[in-house]
Amino acid sequence: MTQTADLTSAEIGLRAAAKGVVLARPPMPGILRMTGEDALDLLDRLSTNAVVENAPGFRVSTVLTTNKGRVVDLLTVLYMADHWLVLTSPDNQQRVIDWIDGFTFGEEIELEDVTGEKGIVMVVGPRAAEVMSSATGEEVDAFSPHNCVETTIGGAEALVYGGGVGLDGACNVMAPSDSVESVCSALLAAGEGMGIREMDPLPFEAYRIASGSPAYGKELGEDVNPLEAGLWEAVNFSKGCYVGQEVVARLNTYEKVKRYLARLNLEGGGIPDAGTILTVDGKDAGHLTSVSPMEVSGASAAMGYVRKKYAQPGTKLTVETEQGTVVCEFVERVGARDEG
Repeated sequence: MTQTADLTSAEIGLRAAAKGVVLARPPMPGILRMTGEDALDLLDRLSTNAVVENAPGFRVSTVLTTNKGRVVDLLTVLYMADHWLVLTSPDNQQRVIDWIDGFTFGEEIELEDVTGEKGIVMVVGPRAAEVMSSATGEEVDAFSPHNCVETTIGGAEALVYGGGVGLDGACNVMAPSDSVESVCSALLAAGEGMGIREMDPLPFEAYRIASGSPAYGKELGEDVNPLEAGLWEAVNFSKGCYVGQEVVARLNTYEKVKRYLARLNLEGGGIPDAGTILTVDGKDAGHLTSVSPMEVSGASAAMGYVRKKYAQPGTKLTVETEQGTVVCEFVERVGARDEG
């Protein structure tokens, strides 16, 4: 890929995200306001994680699954004082509403799509919590991955919560749509002494991929299950029944997961398309799901599903492009459960 001034600037942004702090504007998730006496109980019976007994100020990830244990969507649930906010993948909120409605039989639950009322920015990097503390006056420890914090930034009401799978060190900031720019200005001012900079969409997508953060329609969908997608933190194996539980439990108990979502490094030969087959010694070893739109130091990050046999750090996989063979080194499984 030809290096340009823009890509050089983008590389600087990526390095800042890795070692310092940046302000990014991620794709907008769907935002549902959930209320009703039976709301949490119903969501608990439909999704993979335990979502019932959590206090206001808590954040939890959970997965809606089909009866075959496949991913309908990865949800983030934020616990407020008198309601819950359920975050869906971008442009997937109506699918989630329809799915939950399909299992609602007299339960008291209401889902209101409030996506258009909100805006979201993300503070990314090792110093993200420091910037949030400076901007809000809250203690750094308040911005842990499993918290959501109601606060004020730049004179606007804001809700801060953890970045999600693969982005544990990041802080999302949700604010009313008409207050987003003032919030951004306040965050940039708070992080000025830490070298904060804004990150454009191109390097943010590269950052997402390099961090191993799965996206719906790329890494997630009804062709995968939560365990092969690395969504272990969103699955509770001790909770009661939910749609698809038997399949997910069987995959875990009998170690039947046949492939794993992985972080990969690509070197030389051009940039392959998502969906391209991965091979080892000419044998099908999986496929790519996302490829970084930019190179850093001559290499590109990628994500893909790799067959269990080849899912080991250092394994060299290959893909073919019009420019030649690209070597893909297996870096690590995404969201791998700690087995130590």
